[in-house]
Amino acid sequence: MDQLSAHPTLPVNSRTKSEADGEVIYGAIAQGIATGRLAPGARLPAERDLAKRFGAARNTVRKTMKSLEREGVVVRQVGRGTFVVGTPADKDRMVPAPTPASLGDIFEARLLFEPALAELIVLRADAADFEEMDHCLAEIAAAEDWQNFKEWKYALHLAFARATKNHFLVEIFQSIIDSRRRAGWKPLPSDARQRAVLREASQQENVAIVEALKRGDIEEGRKRIQDYLTRILQSVSEL
Repeated sequence: MDQLSAHPTLPVNSRTKSEADGEVIYGAIAQGIATGRLAPGARLPAERDLAKRFGAARNTVRKTMKSLEREGVVVRQVGRGTFVVGTPADKDRMVPAPTPASLGDIFEARLLFEPALAELIVLRADAADFEEMDHCLAEIAAAEDWQNFKEWKYALHLAFARATKNHFLVEIFQSIIDSRRRAGWKPLPSDARQRAVLREASQQENVAIVEALKRGDIEEGRKRIQDYLTRILQSVSEL
């Protein structure tokens, strides 16, 4: 999947999302061919992998592959996969590969809007939302490796977005998670004691956020989220 870059979109409905996702997938493959990253004979990722990478539905990926196949760009071989054989005729649909967001970009963007979620969470969250937050906190504490630890932290903050009951905010945060994964997880320090300190601090900060939201304390929740993201942004800036 290194040859292809996802380009997150913010659709307004399912039909628009499907069309936009299809254009992005088509454009990414076309761009890969144009730049030589996808040479004739290159095997494309499986539909499920493309769907995951681009945040698209499987049927959207399938329709895009069929379109490329009709144009003679790819050939699909049962049991083997999909392979590049040509160049798209519709060069107008080729889109430039987006510049990957840096860790600083991602946390700076989160710091601009995520603390403000506290108000909507307090006003709209129900028992199921707080149960999901507690579940994420438990998984964060139990995570056996760094990747799972980070994934569950992001799942917690996605739960914050979902608790606002604002679907657009959920779409934004899902795009942030996708960008964060592409940027890669920051390696842990080699020193075991320092790793433990970092994990404990992060866990306690997130527990404090959830507790403030449960109490209905908007200002405290906002401040806790802001402090948490500010600390991470500062640590990223020091890399």
